[in-house]
Amino acid sequence: MANVKIPDSVLVGPEGTKLKAWGSSKELSAVGKPRPKIGAQEKVTGSAIYAYDVQLPRMLYAAVLSSDRAHARIAALDTRKAEALPGVRAVLTYKNIEPVKWEQEGNILRDTVGYVGEPVAAVAAETEEIAYDAIHLIAVKYDPLPSVIEPLDAMKPGAPQLQKAGNVWQGKPVIYKRGDVEKGLKEADIVYEQTYTTSVQHHTTMELHGCVVQWDRDGLTVWDSAQGVNQVRDQLASRFNLPVNKVRVICKYVGGGFGSKNSAKHYHGLAALLSKRTGRPVKLFNTREDEFPVSRHRPKTIQTLKAGVKKDGTLVALYHKAIGQCGPYLDGAALGARATGDGTKSLYLCPNLMTEAYSVHTNTPLLAPTRGPGDTENLFALEQFIDELAEKVGINPLEFRKKNYAEVDQPHDNHHYSSKGLDRCYDMAAKAFGWGQKAKASAPHKKRGIGMSSLIWHGNRTEKSQAGVIIQPDGTAEVVAGIASLGVGAETIFTQIAAEELGMKMESVGIRWGDSSSTPYTINTSSGSRTTAIAGPAVRAAAADARHKLLKAAARLLGIKPTEIATLSIKDGVISTGDQSKKISVAEVARKQGRELIIGTGHRPPNPEDMAIEIFGAQFVEVEVDEQIGEVKVLRAVTAIDCGRWINPLLAESQIQGGFIQGMGMALSEERIMDSRNGIQLNANLHEYGMPTSLDVPDTNLALDPEVIDASNNINAKGLGEPPLVGAGAAIANAIYNATDIRVRDYPITPNRIVQALKERSSGTRQG
Repeated sequence: MANVKIPDSVLVGPEGTKLKAWGSSKELSAVGKPRPKIGAQEKVTGSAIYAYDVQLPRMLYAAVLSSDRAHARIAALDTRKAEALPGVRAVLTYKNIEPVKWEQEGNILRDTVGYVGEPVAAVAAETEEIAYDAIHLIAVKYDPLPSVIEPLDAMKPGAPQLQKAGNVWQGKPVIYKRGDVEKGLKEADIVYEQTYTTSVQHHTTMELHGCVVQWDRDGLTVWDSAQGVNQVRDQLASRFNLPVNKVRVICKYVGGGFGSKNSAKHYHGLAALLSKRTGRPVKLFNTREDEFPVSRHRPKTIQTLKAGVKKDGTLVALYHKAIGQCGPYLDGAALGARATGDGTKSLYLCPNLMTEAYSVHTNTPLLAPTRGPGDTENLFALEQFIDELAEKVGINPLEFRKKNYAEVDQPHDNHHYSSKGLDRCYDMAAKAFGWGQKAKASAPHKKRGIGMSSLIWHGNRTEKSQAGVIIQPDGTAEVVAGIASLGVGAETIFTQIAAEELGMKMESVGIRWGDSSSTPYTINTSSGSRTTAIAGPAVRAAAADARHKLLKAAARLLGIKPTEIATLSIKDGVISTGDQSKKISVAEVARKQGRELIIGTGHRPPNPEDMAIEIFGAQFVEVEVDEQIGEVKVLRAVTAIDCGRWINPLLAESQIQGGFIQGMGMALSEERIMDSRNGIQLNANLHEYGMPTSLDVPDTNLALDPEVIDASNNINAKGLGEPPLVGAGAAIANAIYNATDIRVRDYPITPNRIVQALKERSSGTRQG
């Protein structure tokens, strides 16, 4: 582990003191140790309480009628039969709903619809069955409006215009430049161009999207499946013009989010309005079929890359154009323009570079961040393209990447990174994988291949975060944090951070989370690989504050002068002087405090201004391709990620393995099949939407820790949720090419596409 200078600015402690910079995890007692996830037993035994499990007295059940038209005006809407159905308590439509500004398009229900799945009406009834019977009794007559489904069609002259600025979001592409690309291409020995496409990927969370809402005299209470209790609370308070202290969001466990549960959605607003209308609690959850259009998704993209290289493999020019599909509205549209991300701009040393990204409005469902937004689509294209460039100049793909290694952050004033262990990731993963060694296939028609990919994910920008640590009267400690239990294990990691700073055993530290009314504003939403890196430093600062107050109290009891508090230390819950001549347990100090709790509060210091923060890694895979049926089996995978310090190796390995599997699904099977005539998804179910199962998991899925200490914060961590997914697809695609000598540039690489490519190669009609 390299020695890293941690800036004093991130080590600020209570009352002007300085936190001690942590060294190697081997030197620490709680941090860096594998610990089982808090709440894991409750989850696997079924005793964990999710929002769907909430049952309240007099609770009503809601259902939503969604549009089956891509673009239309509602000409007539008759709800009389639904309202007359016994058990129905309320029906909401655009005609009778109160004005609630929702997203950027106006009221939550409108007299026009812009995609299949947009809500048209909502019903609350005594039972779920009655609610669904009622929505089928609502008669809707539509006047069709011109629609456009495919992004390339939407960019053509004469296409229906879905926004005032046109069908390109903001009326123009998002452009980044450095140097002179045209000049660089002229100076190159080889110029190469290629196009790649990626499909929509759905979040397909195990837990459906939804909530239980109670709107009464005390305000609005929401039992939610949310990645951010604070974000949902703030958005609902704003949209319903309520004081923040009158909105409470509770979420103990989340059954999968991957970005789709970041913010308040239509179901939150409709459930709240139904509860307000009826004066009773309302439960509203999507059906599985509704999940596909309603919970949003990753955009599909068309990407073209063009590069110039010297004969020795030096990259001198790179151009990347990406067209991303977004829905008809402004909400989430920016996500469609993220496919020319950090990979193209930052991964490789290149003096002449330009990216051009278009987010194109279409009459399709809206976008939401999907694990690794932007960089996942970006790297599928870029990292295949890098392999193809390496082949053009006759250099091993790994050596080509090393030759064009970037030491500084080129898009951001060439700042040095807070840490960059990508070179170490290359070497560790290649060695563990056995790069260059390809095993023999199990049959003549089965071919084996190996491939690799670099990966990058943007580090966390400065964000305020606050946490609390309470020393209870019996000497135990409790972390108080406004987070959601998304699956990353933050609740476990925070107890480890607090235990390390307090000098207490892990068993003596608990945590309270998941309730916006009883926890501080620790993080806006658990997304973007931010929870540990943003909130972890605040937890350490809060623990340091509690420790400082604890030592002051102990000094009084031990007869030590306030100026000599620095001579005290805590280990395993015992406070003592350096020579051990005086000691007292934390429990004894806390007991003598009586009812006066020791409460520490802490916030996260800003990131150092002169550092760039990015997460890096490398992924290597081996595949076997059955050329008769086009089936791809991922045999093994090795991933090394510089995410800074691994606070909990057990959970880090789980994140890396799970992320790779999700990336594998996107690479090989997950694809939205859309009828381009009417905007209806044809495979909106788990049977036909091809998610990987346990039978598809690689025999070996190895996660390696490059042991890199990051200098951007006091816990030396950068984040890990997204990176394992973003490079997986390109590594698999490169391995398929290595096995078959065919390059499939359309995501996902399904058996049909492989068989078709093999047929074209055999007939001599396939180019490239």
